[in-house]
Amino acid sequence: MGRIMPHMVKRGGLWHFRRRVPQRLQPLLGTSIYRSLGTACKKEATRRSACLFLRSEGLFAQMDEYDQPPTDGEILAAVRQWLEVNLGWQRAFKSLHKMPSGEFYRNREAIAESMATPADDPDDLSSIDDLIIDQASAILDTAGYNSQIEGEDILRRVHKTLIDEVQRRVDERFNQLFQTEKLDVTSSEKGSIELAPPVMPPNLSTFFDDYALAMTDGEKWTGHTKAQNLGTLNLMIRLIGDKAVGSITRNDAKLLRAGLERVPSNFGKPKWHFKVPIDDVLKERAGPGTLSVSTLDRHWTTIAAFFKWLNRQDDITPLDIDRTLGGFFWSKDAPKSKRRIRWEAEALNKLFLSPIWTGYQPKPRKDYWRWEPGKTVQRDHYFWLPLLAIFTGARLEELCQLRREDIGIDDGITTIRITDEHPEQRLKNEPSKRKVPVHRDLIKIGFLRYLDTTHGEWLFPSMVRGGRERKLGHHYTKVFTQYRRKVEVYQNLMDFHSFRHTAITGLIRSKADRPAISQIVGHSTSELKEAALAAGKTWEEQSLPSEQTMLYFGGFSPQALKSAIDELSYPELNLGHLYG
Repeated sequence: MGRIMPHMVKRGGLWHFRRRVPQRLQPLLGTSIYRSLGTACKKEATRRSACLFLRSEGLFAQMDEYDQPPTDGEILAAVRQWLEVNLGWQRAFKSLHKMPSGEFYRNREAIAESMATPADDPDDLSSIDDLIIDQASAILDTAGYNSQIEGEDILRRVHKTLIDEVQRRVDERFNQLFQTEKLDVTSSEKGSIELAPPVMPPNLSTFFDDYALAMTDGEKWTGHTKAQNLGTLNLMIRLIGDKAVGSITRNDAKLLRAGLERVPSNFGKPKWHFKVPIDDVLKERAGPGTLSVSTLDRHWTTIAAFFKWLNRQDDITPLDIDRTLGGFFWSKDAPKSKRRIRWEAEALNKLFLSPIWTGYQPKPRKDYWRWEPGKTVQRDHYFWLPLLAIFTGARLEELCQLRREDIGIDDGITTIRITDEHPEQRLKNEPSKRKVPVHRDLIKIGFLRYLDTTHGEWLFPSMVRGGRERKLGHHYTKVFTQYRRKVEVYQNLMDFHSFRHTAITGLIRSKADRPAISQIVGHSTSELKEAALAAGKTWEEQSLPSEQTMLYFGGFSPQALKSAIDELSYPELNLGHLYG
């Protein structure tokens, strides 16, 4: 082992610097200097110890020239001079004036101390305490006290004065924003007394980012849910204005509901919706109609959840949610939700006997134009996505974002792992995380052989993100709609997501265990109940366990899930031309 340098000692796995202060300076500096070197690496600790040794030598030399310490008034003058000449502080005060009022309102007490405490730079040799002392020394240097660098007590007095002065300026800004500056209570000639105006609370929008952070940190929101819910909250303030917290009334709620019922069903898809006043959007009459009842319910649930969260925050006037938001009903004019249509055998046969699966005429500049018959069959995402959907029940985006490593062996069963482990993968909710055994028909068609022909990380590497939510399925959805029109299988409400409905219906009508179906398709039991009823089954026939029971259930084995998914069959569907 190498020789340990003087003034180095290891404590708790980290190296520390320790040096005894000369006896003549101990009344000012104490008996010793002791600092963590912030590393367990001996080589790095030796370098940092040498730097601190030189700094301590300089400190001792300066202390030998010690004279009369500055007074409190002189320290305050030095601090104010520092704040006026230092560019970093000038930028800090400018950013203070740009801070959103809600953030300023919530963090007023902590702003001054956080501003006056230097950030810990990982490349710096010092701890936070050292940085504070360095800043205090710089303040005295600027004021001309170069020969009077004081002990830590004096330097900490400088730092405390800095915090107090910054706090004074923060308070001034707070008074400007919220009109809380205390007025002198004086009597006029008529004996009247001037009183301070009331504190103005922050607006609702100032809490949106904090709310989103709380929901994503608590894993209650995924990336898709975050974008969707923040869209709802921003729509709310466009409809009724960015109200002050605690000021929402039942009349505001009435106006909000009336406005939501006028929002077009394609809201947000045309970019101009965000460039014009909301009234111009609501006046649009030509188009697909207004929001359905189910979408209106989702918006209202999101808004109520936000106010419930807001009521739990500190220093917030709580809202009586039931009194303000409860007891409403959508008008009779609000369109009812339209269920998607399942793919029946006739439509499926016509689709899978169309050019993508039997041979198309390639278009060099339009690779997605595959509706003209020809001899080319390219087994890429255009070929596999519909097949995967009807034999897994997976959602489009879940399939588009699969990686090659998501196809693997689990207890002897080949499975498709649907997950959000990769930063580019996003799921709808927690039950969506699952492993789906590969259906026997997918194996016959050659899905596992396709896996061997791909390279790189992604299963479908040619797919690119698009649209407002940056989804991989954005462009594919448009292409698939166009393709269905060209091969004459297009029907309103029968789209790609209808494959999922078709698969779930097939599983429910099979002999598969109902909880196993829930695990395969990534549904909660409540969602599966709705699907069962849509398939013509009564809830009692399903004998599904409760949500509480499922909470303690560890899930089915891969073998059990394989048996369940192989119960899914389409007797009238002819895919023989794809086998081999």
